[in-house]
Amino acid sequence: MKRATWRSARQHVKAVRTCDTERLEQSLAEAAAAFPGCAERVLAVLIHVRAFSLADALDCMKAAGFRVGHALLTLDVFLSSSHAHDGRQSEARLTLADFELAFTFWDKLEDAVKAWLSVSFVRVWQSPAGAGLPGPLLFRLKELWQHTPPTAKQRLPPARACGLGRSKEETFDLLDSHVDLNGDTTALVGELLSRGFLPPDETLGRHGLIGGLVWTRPELAAERLLAGTIALDKPQPTIARALAAAIADSSSELTDRAVKHFGRFVDLLSESLPQSTNAALAMAGPLLAVAARLKEEERRPILGALSGIYLGPAPGETRVAEVVHPRAGALAWFTNRTVLQPSYEIFLDTAIRAISLRELVGAVRPVESLRVSRGFQERLHAWALAQLERRDATSTQQLLQFLTRWLVKLCTAEQVVTWWLRAVDAANSWSFLLASLPAASAASECDERLHARVAELLEGDTCATPARADAVLLAFAALWPQKVLSQVGIAAWLPLSRRRASPPPSVVSGTLASARTAESAAHINDALAPEAEMARVLAAHPLMHKTKTKREFEQLEDWVLRLEPRLLRAAPVQARLVELLCATWSDRARLLVLCEKFAFKLLVVSETPGDIASLVTFLRKCPHLGGKHDFLKRQLARYASASTGGGLKLAPLLPLLEAFAPTAEALIDLLHALLYFPLFEMCNFEMCNDVVDPPVVALLYRLLAAEEEAERRVLLLRSCRFRTPPPPERDECVDSEAFEAAATAAATAGTGVAAATPDVGDAPPPLDLPCPLFRHFGPHGEAVVLEYLRSASPKSLVKLFGGGGEAEAQQEGAAFAKLCGVAMRSWRLAACRLEEVADVLTVVGWFPEARSRCAPLVWGAGDDSGRFEALTVESQVEQHTAQVRQVLASTPPDLGALPRKWWHCVPWGRCTEADLAQLVGAGVEVPLSEVGFAARGWPTQQLLLEAHADDVAALVEFAPQAEGPIGVYLQRVFELLPASDSLLRKLGDGVEDEERLQSGWNQLLHTLLAKIKLRIREQGNPLHSEEQLLLFGGCATRLADPSNSTLLADLMEAKLVDPSHIFELIKFVLGCKYVPNQSGLLHVVRDSALRAMMRLDKGERDELHRTLLQGRESALPLQVLFSLAVTELEGSGHPLVVRQTERLDADGWLELLSLVKDANPVSGKVHTFPRSLGPLFAERFLARYLRDDPTLPPRHPHRAARDARYYLLFVACTPPAGVARYVLGMLAGQRHELDDMLLGSLAYRMSGAEFREVIEYIQPSAWPSRLQWALTCVIEMGDTCEMLRHVLDVLAAFGEGLLAQLLKALLTDPLLATTAKLLAQAEPRTLLRQRLPKAEGSAASRALWLVYHREAWRAGAPYTREELRRDAHLTAKAPLSRPEVLLLGVDAPSYKLLIEEAPQHAVCAFAYRLLEAEPAFAAKLSQAQLLSVVELTASGLRDDAHWETCRRVVPAVEPAIALRLSIDLFKASRELPDLQLLKHAYHRVDCFTRKQVWLPAELGALWTSHRDALQREVVEGALPHATTLGGMFSAHVPRLDSASEAAEGGAKQEGRL
Repeated sequence: MKRATWRSARQHVKAVRTCDTERLEQSLAEAAAAFPGCAERVLAVLIHVRAFSLADALDCMKAAGFRVGHALLTLDVFLSSSHAHDGRQSEARLTLADFELAFTFWDKLEDAVKAWLSVSFVRVWQSPAGAGLPGPLLFRLKELWQHTPPTAKQRLPPARACGLGRSKEETFDLLDSHVDLNGDTTALVGELLSRGFLPPDETLGRHGLIGGLVWTRPELAAERLLAGTIALDKPQPTIARALAAAIADSSSELTDRAVKHFGRFVDLLSESLPQSTNAALAMAGPLLAVAARLKEEERRPILGALSGIYLGPAPGETRVAEVVHPRAGALAWFTNRTVLQPSYEIFLDTAIRAISLRELVGAVRPVESLRVSRGFQERLHAWALAQLERRDATSTQQLLQFLTRWLVKLCTAEQVVTWWLRAVDAANSWSFLLASLPAASAASECDERLHARVAELLEGDTCATPARADAVLLAFAALWPQKVLSQVGIAAWLPLSRRRASPPPSVVSGTLASARTAESAAHINDALAPEAEMARVLAAHPLMHKTKTKREFEQLEDWVLRLEPRLLRAAPVQARLVELLCATWSDRARLLVLCEKFAFKLLVVSETPGDIASLVTFLRKCPHLGGKHDFLKRQLARYASASTGGGLKLAPLLPLLEAFAPTAEALIDLLHALLYFPLFEMCNFEMCNDVVDPPVVALLYRLLAAEEEAERRVLLLRSCRFRTPPPPERDECVDSEAFEAAATAAATAGTGVAAATPDVGDAPPPLDLPCPLFRHFGPHGEAVVLEYLRSASPKSLVKLFGGGGEAEAQQEGAAFAKLCGVAMRSWRLAACRLEEVADVLTVVGWFPEARSRCAPLVWGAGDDSGRFEALTVESQVEQHTAQVRQVLASTPPDLGALPRKWWHCVPWGRCTEADLAQLVGAGVEVPLSEVGFAARGWPTQQLLLEAHADDVAALVEFAPQAEGPIGVYLQRVFELLPASDSLLRKLGDGVEDEERLQSGWNQLLHTLLAKIKLRIREQGNPLHSEEQLLLFGGCATRLADPSNSTLLADLMEAKLVDPSHIFELIKFVLGCKYVPNQSGLLHVVRDSALRAMMRLDKGERDELHRTLLQGRESALPLQVLFSLAVTELEGSGHPLVVRQTERLDADGWLELLSLVKDANPVSGKVHTFPRSLGPLFAERFLARYLRDDPTLPPRHPHRAARDARYYLLFVACTPPAGVARYVLGMLAGQRHELDDMLLGSLAYRMSGAEFREVIEYIQPSAWPSRLQWALTCVIEMGDTCEMLRHVLDVLAAFGEGLLAQLLKALLTDPLLATTAKLLAQAEPRTLLRQRLPKAEGSAASRALWLVYHREAWRAGAPYTREELRRDAHLTAKAPLSRPEVLLLGVDAPSYKLLIEEAPQHAVCAFAYRLLEAEPAFAAKLSQAQLLSVVELTASGLRDDAHWETCRRVVPAVEPAIALRLSIDLFKASRELPDLQLLKHAYHRVDCFTRKQVWLPAELGALWTSHRDALQREVVEGALPHATTLGGMFSAHVPRLDSASEAAEGGAKQEGRL
């Protein structure tokens, strides 16, 4: 049989491709018989070449004998290139039957084949042939065409989705996955609508369907958009434009919901549509038409969003649209049919036809700057003028905003001026005029018509306020300075020019509709002609006082409260408002407020008496004012407070005062309201206001003269808080102040109290000089006062100058007394009755110059009739005595002139020590609390204390304040205390008598001790021996309470006693008998005595011990025994203390041990322990410590935590060498674990055997923390090698692993001082080397040996390279790594050894440090090694810290290396010494090296800047003379110029180039 070959297979396939149709079956049969494996290629030929369908091809092949199935359907069959002559790939064109056949094998096909079939089927469906595909077939093949989603180009046209008859879900899935909805969807939308697939209550969000709906059913699209069932995200311009037109054409009602969705639609367009300018322009009309159908408040946000469509991305920027040129239709030859025009202008041009001015200002977004056409300017100007004529609700603020934001930016200057002139008249507002004037002037370049119009309006306002005129003048000065300068002159212009124009006032809120009909006060005040406006308003309400509605009252309230006062000067306005306010209204409270405001405004505008007539009429006529006097008073007070700045004139108010002040009191009350000043200034009459109007002054004193009683006249005059000074024409050349001072000095020349004798017979006449009273009240007021003083009694003077109980009257009286100081010289007292003494003393207190006249009369009051002796009531006697003391209080006592019966009334603080001695000698009881006892001398203090020798309270209080010794007084105090039971009961607290006695005794004792402690601290006067014994002995008579005992204890402290005199006191305190609850001293005092005993000298302390212990049969108190036990005892005292301890039972010992324990801190070292009795206490402390055990059963009596202080006290009482024995006993008996406390107590004083036993108790897990202690013991205990052997033997018992671990911890201990001491000795070092594990084959052992060598090197041990290599097992295969090199480097010798052993790592790490110390070592480094030192490279030399080392290295290396280093160094430093190094290195190298070095390239910019110097100094210095510039050329060749030489010389002097 002939063997089949590939070539023969190709011939059969070629035969199938090229044979005739008649021979095709034969060729197929031959191929199937000879080569059945070429079926795939045969199928490809049949499909691609012979144009068979897939089904026909498979049938033919099956008939010819081929095995057909899914295996033949490969991608190579459908995409074949073997049949093409040009090598291009061709795709199989399948029919619908082919797809159905392929679908039968769908699950067995490859994914690539499935993808190709899916795309091919969609392509067929997309073609014209796919228009008739039936729906059932398509959805039967759904898995085929859904396998691969099509691209955008492969999507189906919308018409292919029509007529399929599938469900809604299947239809929309097909639309989303395979249909291009950007095409013509009208037919599709029509079918969906007919089938009910687009219900009105479902949201439609597919843009293509929305477009089809708009073009098919625009009214339905508009209805659904306004209902919110159309969702648009970045709509297409054509769809948006069609939707806008549909909404505009829709006739459906715009409900709130529709308005809401329409606004969202406009916002969406504003965000996503600005780039489509032409479409946006086409939408302007329809959208504005829809907006015109909305309410104004609904239209504003829509207009704002709509205007944003035509603005660019930058703020204030407008977009540009391409529109038809206006001349394109008129001229046929015109080639430019379109022109670019700002779309914002087109929008505005369209918008102003449908919106108002207030909507333009409030809603439309403005543009910063825009060049518009002239036609638009004219239309905008005409529209703006028409808006002024509409008289709608446009406010003045909106007019101002329109002017500043729109008109001045878009219109011409002439148009701005024309509109402004019309707007001022339309607004009828001064505030609008002033606020808009700067903008209008700036736009029109200060047009004169503006100035003329403002000046005309200002002249027409006859009652213009100064503020308004000033504002206009400042505005004129800023806008028309030359005109203002020519009008006011240079003198007025200079200050005006320096003033900065204030910001324009806020525009009064108003509208064009209310500009001529507004009736509010704000609009009337702001009107251009306010007087005429007010007259118009009043004329519009002729029956307002009769109808009296609520609205009319509010209108009246607005006028009264807010009208400017200047408008009330018109008589018709005043009369009409008076008529309205006098009418009866329902709200009386608010009506009263209006009356007050109206009266006040009438006061403000009144300038002449004639102007006040309306106010008088109003006050008399109005029935709503209540008390008219009080009402007028309140208004005058407000008027006065508002008029203080410009001065107050009373003459115009005279008719008002005459009409409502029938009496002097009423007039004064009204004048006070007018001339009010604060109460805190009442006593300063210089701050009072003056009443200088003669008619008012005449009215005041005329009304005063009408009062019948003189006292009444003076009291009224006193109440005046104003002045009525004399007229200025009176001769006042006399210096009144000097005259007054001289008169006062003459009157008080006789200072002696007893020398003054009243001379009632010849009283001087009243003074006639310009005294304060005359200056204050003038001659009329002075006459009233002098007339009253001639007959005034002391009681009436007290009433006049004291004012009684009221604070205000008292202030008035005090101030009036200052005025009457000179006038009171005319007052004389004929006699003084006993009941008048208090009043006389009060008068003398006010007028001290009257003291000399009144004092004898006061002292003798009651002598003539014996009335003083007849005073039996104690309060009367005390009152009279206090009055006399008041007379004597101001001067030192004169005991020679003062009667004896009044000596007890002297001022004790002013008495001298001689006075006190005289008073004590006379038997007068001197109060120690008032004489300043502590400041007196010691003799006087003795005298005073002896005078109070029987007063225990006085002795307790003042004896400690004495300067001298107080022992006598302490003794007297404790003598008086037992006999002072009544005083103690009075001072004490408690129920029982004994309790009160004990409490009172302790209170007196507490006062005494506190005073003594204060005496010691502040005066530095400690108690001496006898004083101490007296004090403590007296305190021991009874039992002092804890507070006093604490004070007694404090008195024994070193700072409060004399240390040299405390011995007797300690002996007394420690030997004092204590009787519970009766007498003696508490333990706190004894404790203080014990502490004081410790401060005694040793001799005194031993004597005290003998005194306490010798011959004593009873047991000492434990506190005393504790103090003796912790003291260093002498020989004779030691057995006495031991004998006392023998008397203690077990409980006593426990208490004593507890006392010693509590005397030491809870943490830290113990400082108080038995120093002389240590052996007696040591084991007791240890037993007490071990008694407590927290591991005992819960109810065991000794279950408690151990107190470490007992053990520390045991250690303090035990010799250091004996502690280890006890510790080992505790450890052996399992009584205690080995912790830090036990280890710390051993103190490194134990034998080697004890040390071995102790460390054997250390657990393996505890050795890392105990290693430091063990090593310290090894070093401190003497035999280092032996002790170290013990440690290593114990560690070896735990195994080699733990030994190695602990050895590493030993060598890497953070406290390396201990390890260093060990490694510094040869024998311990050898012992450690013997115990270290071998380094062969173990990285951990090698690391341990490296650590050992590092620490040994640090400790100063000698070492060699051979030892390191042997111990660490260093070989060629296992050299030192970089981390190991860094670990071993500790000093300069180690650096050298490591550079020798591992240069590749050590040079970079240690070479620079080694060169810093030994620059000569650089000669041992190769050139490569030296240049690898980073610090010496060009980058490393940027740090100036490396320069010095480099300078020292350069001379030590070979010339070639030195040249390289010097070049890098000079480039970095640029200093003269480095230039010299470069020069020497360059000269030292051989000729070949110099030829290889090109200095201009090496030095770079440095060579360029200093070329001449470097050429001469470095290069030419190394060359023979014949090769230099001077040697090669003749003498006429120019040398280096002198300038460069001079520059080089300067550089050399500076040390830098």
